[in-house]
Amino acid sequence: DACSDLATVRAEPAVLGSVASDPTVSRVIARLAADVDKVLAAFSTARATARARVWAAAGSSAPDHGRDAAHPLVIDVDATLVAAHSEKENAAPTFKRGFG
Repeated sequence: DACSDLATVRAEPAVLGSVASDPTVSRVIARLAADVDKVLAAFSTARATARARVWAAAGSSAPDHGRDAAHPLVIDVDATLVAAHSEKENAAPTFKRGFG
């Protein structure tokens, strides 16, 4: 979400391995932002490929098992708002009057 969150990721090297420095991450984000359409297409392709492999490996336990036009996969998007403290400069309320 923000480069300021990298410290949290770095705090768990046993779980996530080594994490790039803040300047390196900033440079990567800048390069990705230079061609957003290409990056989004690549992310979509990678996500679809990973999902297909995982769901194929899951067999009958996969979320799409037995799904077709007559029996579609339904995703429940209900959510609960969780109040969170934000250290971000000039944080303003969201449309739900929360911060973050």
